[in-house]
Amino acid sequence: MEAGDLGAGAQRIRVSRDGKGVTDARVTVNDVLAAHEADGTYVVSEPASMPSGSRVNLLIVAGEDTLQGQAVVPAAPRITAPAANSLFSHTEDVAVEWTAEGSLAGFAVVTTAGRDVRTFEAGGADRRFVIASQQLPSNAGVEVTVIARARGVLAGPVTADSSFSVRSEAANAVVFRRTTPLQVLGGDMGERWQHVRVTAGDDVVEDAVLTLNGQAVPYDGDFGTYSTELSVQAGGELRLEVSRDGALFGVATGLVPEPPTVTAPSNGDSFTATAPLTVTWSSSTNPDRFKVGVSWSCGENCSTGEQFDVAGTARTFDLPGDALPTNTDLRLWVFGYNDGDFVGHFTPDSRMNIRGESLAVQGVRITSN
Repeated sequence: MEAGDLGAGAQRIRVSRDGKGVTDARVTVNDVLAAHEADGTYVVSEPASMPSGSRVNLLIVAGEDTLQGQAVVPAAPRITAPAANSLFSHTEDVAVEWTAEGSLAGFAVVTTAGRDVRTFEAGGADRRFVIASQQLPSNAGVEVTVIARARGVLAGPVTADSSFSVRSEAANAVVFRRTTPLQVLGGDMGERWQHVRVTAGDDVVEDAVLTLNGQAVPYDGDFGTYSTELSVQAGGELRLEVSRDGALFGVATGLVPEPPTVTAPSNGDSFTATAPLTVTWSSSTNPDRFKVGVSWSCGENCSTGEQFDVAGTARTFDLPGDALPTNTDLRLWVFGYNDGDFVGHFTPDSRMNIRGESLAVQGVRITSN
């Protein structure tokens, strides 16, 4: 005899003898008569709800044999992870965790995504089950719930492999989403103008909802960025929230760096091409990194130059003198950058790129002799 997961809703009980289905048994569950479906399988409809503590009484009469079973509906588990509206990438496994009371036979972890319904089995001592990424749909919301199973007690002429269990009501359903993480790149954010580019894989994201310090940041289709004017003084914080499809993807925060002060060279200084051009600066806010730049004219309405990434601990950098044009006015500058701290569903290379910019040093020359 096999009676698995009795509880609320339609139940199926299979009665067999010597491996063959018994078709003329009388089967009742809580005094409700079950109808024979096929090959010894009996179906009975129980109430739509059987709360924790409800008793389930099974009675089977087959010829001269009488079998009785009793069980108590266990309490519904409570899901503790993942959190509602959590976001997972396509390659991430999803860990489902729950609490449950009493001695239990096992759990069913059930996922639903549209018509795609899947059930995973966990042991009675388990309170955690990891669903492999390949067993979940991509780019979809997924509802997960957990059902507890408790063993019943059988009395009568039953075989050793007979089973009788009852199920709890479903745990609190939690919906999570599997989607591509967003890459967020600030475009020289700073004390006044704020620009942010958002992509998902190779695609520019145009339908995200961005707020910066609580102010909406609209999408500018001409430039493919989210842009706004927002004044924040040096040392002030920028807080960027990114949502999409009604879900908060995460938050990025960072401080506006102090504008570095170039201390050498000075306007109009000259140097020979045989030695590097040393740029020094001061900065008290210790940004994540600096960018040292040099530019010069390459003709009418034309400018070119070089930029160099420098560690945030540095306060000096040598520009290679032999790589710079001679007898040409050079413009030098130093920018401080903070990358920001990202919490949420973002790619590891996301950066706020918050800039503090120095006043440029003008008219520096490399002489040829």
